[in-house]
Amino acid sequence: MDPEEAELLNDYRYRSYAAVIEKALRNFESSSEWADLISSLGKLNKALQSNLKYSLLPRRLVIGKRLAQCLHPALPSGVHLKALETYEIIFKIIGTKWLARDLFIYSSGLFPLLSHAAMAVKPVLLGLYERYFLPLQRALLPSLQAFTMGLLPGLEEGLEVYDRTDALLCRLGHLVGQRVLYGALWGSVLVCPLVRLPATLFIVSHFDRMAAPRLQRDMLGTDYRLVVRSICLSLQDSNVLVQRNMLEILLYFLPFATCLDPAEGAIPLSREDMITVVSAAALTLLRRDMSLNRRLYAWILAHSRELLVEALVSILKQKDSKSDPENVLEYLKPFRVIISLLDKPEIGPVLVSDVLLEVVRAFHCYCRESLGEDSPNSSTSSSTSSSHIASKMKENKVTSEIIKTVNMLFNAMSADYLWDYLTKRFHTCLSSSASVARSNPGAPSLSNLGRPSTSLYFYWASLPLRPVEPVVVVSEPVVWANQEAVFQPAGSEDSGLGLSASPSEQHLLPGRDWSDTAMGVCPQREDVWRRGGSVESITHNVQEILAAVINRYLLCVVEEDQGKAAAAQPDRSAPSLGKKGSRSPGRSGSRDPHVHYPRSKEPAG
Repeated sequence: MDPEEAELLNDYRYRSYAAVIEKALRNFESSSEWADLISSLGKLNKALQSNLKYSLLPRRLVIGKRLAQCLHPALPSGVHLKALETYEIIFKIIGTKWLARDLFIYSSGLFPLLSHAAMAVKPVLLGLYERYFLPLQRALLPSLQAFTMGLLPGLEEGLEVYDRTDALLCRLGHLVGQRVLYGALWGSVLVCPLVRLPATLFIVSHFDRMAAPRLQRDMLGTDYRLVVRSICLSLQDSNVLVQRNMLEILLYFLPFATCLDPAEGAIPLSREDMITVVSAAALTLLRRDMSLNRRLYAWILAHSRELLVEALVSILKQKDSKSDPENVLEYLKPFRVIISLLDKPEIGPVLVSDVLLEVVRAFHCYCRESLGEDSPNSSTSSSTSSSHIASKMKENKVTSEIIKTVNMLFNAMSADYLWDYLTKRFHTCLSSSASVARSNPGAPSLSNLGRPSTSLYFYWASLPLRPVEPVVVVSEPVVWANQEAVFQPAGSEDSGLGLSASPSEQHLLPGRDWSDTAMGVCPQREDVWRRGGSVESITHNVQEILAAVINRYLLCVVEEDQGKAAAAQPDRSAPSLGKKGSRSPGRSGSRDPHVHYPRSKEPAG
């Protein structure tokens, strides 16, 4: 108990005053209708004015509770006006000193009122704030954010009290300090979605667009991390007007040219902070709102490529794995953002090469997650398992939507571009430059190449091939640098041919220096072969594919041409036959000196 209050309790006149007020408060307990509340408030007013000698009210906690109940949104404006009349009587009695000390008692009922008050009530409430609260000045600091949140609903455009509320906030800023006021505003934006629109409107309407942002740093408060969090939440708000105002703030206060410069930037920002803000801003594209897109593009069309790429990668990786797997929208957002960016020729096509690999990785991860597969299968894929997975993907609605959206993304790209991109990625996988891997940790590794090569091995027969010229085939073992032969020549049962790349064919990987090793790679090199990859399995698959393709599509063409030539010009000399009576390529008449023909099997005995 306050010492002053304890001393007053020894005064019989104060005890008599307390008894009168307590009797008036008991009337609220028997009130059953709103008219009864007005009557009870009138009796309380008389009790309060019965002894104006004492500035310390007895039973003030109960008084504050009853007045807050009388300001309930469901009650009519008549009750609200009568309660405000009681508040004013109390404030006149207690003065600035006790109002500052007991502000928490009376603010619990007053501060929320402006958001739901009738038009007749709003001016009366603002009058109380102007006459009794502003004179408190810095004594308002403990309740400043709550007071600010209570004032912001008066900034709704079109309200009669808009100008009056705006002026009251400006006066408040002069009394407590601009930076302190705006710090309370940004705090309100963070914790209360209902006041984000008026708060952002107040900020947008008061900064000077002709002045440098660093000259108006006070408008970003004192806690810059709080500002970043508030910006990100506002950019994801359901109200498009909130998003529009926040993009205006970004466009002015956080331009890409200076935002990371400590000397020129409005607030100190790290690169990670800026990537977080860009990620949140990019998600506004999902609204498909021209007013938002116009402001966003005006903001990012300058010095923003690297940050935007990192932001898009962050969006692809930020899918919450603990969220509801049935919430398909969470899976589709990243792809839809990139699709929207592709509509802007100055942005999307320039960035797509930098994020396409992460798109594929995210697509694979999302599909596995939606199917309930926590970790990839390390074993070699087969046609049976692939069919099973394809069936599961068709039955799963979430996966079907993911596939549909990703198809929309890839349909926006030409086939030539996609094949060229895949070629470059395969070249990156096979590159032995350790510096490239270290400088770009997100580059594809051998483990990424393993599955495509295996799938190509199983499905090569269904791939159409154009007619090609005969190729050079040499039956030689594959030899690694400074190593013995690791693999025997892979052959076809029909032809007995082995396959390997001749030195003249090593131009297939342009820009690669093959002079250091026979094949340019070594299975023991940790900087080349990553965990999950296998040089043996990949090379074996490639050899099998080449052997099957040559046997099916190339050798048959050579044999047909030789047969037609033999039929048209019969050989005068007796042909040398093989074991099964077939013509041996090694005994043919004329040979092309530029083509090395494979050796035939010699007859046994």
